[in-house]
Amino acid sequence: MKLTERPEDLAKGDWGKLLVLAGSARFAGAAVHVVSGALRTGVDLVVAAAPARAADAILVNRPDAVTIRLEGGEFDKPHLGEVAPFREYPVAIGSGLTTEGGSRRFLEGVLKEFSGPFVIDADALRLLAEERKPDKLLEGKDVVLTPNREEYGLLEGDPDAGKTGANVKKTIRARASGYGATILAKGPIDYVSDGKTLVEIEGGSPFLAKAGSGDVLTGVVGALLARGLEPLEAAKIGATALKDASERAGEDKGPSLLAADLPEYIDLRQLP
Repeated sequence: MKLTERPEDLAKGDWGKLLVLAGSARFAGAAVHVVSGALRTGVDLVVAAAPARAADAILVNRPDAVTIRLEGGEFDKPHLGEVAPFREYPVAIGSGLTTEGGSRRFLEGVLKEFSGPFVIDADALRLLAEERKPDKLLEGKDVVLTPNREEYGLLEGDPDAGKTGANVKKTIRARASGYGATILAKGPIDYVSDGKTLVEIEGGSPFLAKAGSGDVLTGVVGALLARGLEPLEAAKIGATALKDASERAGEDKGPSLLAADLPEYIDLRQLP
């Protein structure tokens, strides 16, 4: 698939539609980062549903997205009805979700009722790791999990398991196979595995390790899934694209680099 060459006869939406479920009253900015990453990766349409404060932040910062404002400070099961019209869209879920209130009920409902594919990040990973049989929730679905080192430890069932890249490299195939998903474990070196293949992705600016950069990556991977890429390819290309963006942003911004800067440097044309 040629990610940067758009046939002239395509209509709006033919290059992908993505549903973003992110943010909360406490973490409103996370939703903005996900939406920004998705839009700058080239997906045609982003529908972003979020609790009120996060939805307002998206509307102000990224009016290109279609915004659905949900009442309350966190997601809850009753919100499923409001996003049900988009149950066949690819889904990016988890950034800024919180693990409070009805977030667990909402996540379980999305995974049971929506067809995906899914990219799952942040608090949704924390909730998923607490499930008795998380693989059953993901069974039969195309899923990318994008844990940082701490979240990887939770998925592994050992808080210390994600502390070193060497251990992640050693265990990621088994963990991906156990969850029935592709895992993109973020760090100075990103490790990607679908349970069979293991890919190491190096590079990136040291200033990429800033709050919010993982949320941008969630949007990038979600957009690539929406474009029709298989989970392993979406994870590999997404991680590479973000590291590339961070290198060019780091050259311009240095230590002042922010997660909000990264989407403006995403350019799939720069990839090999």
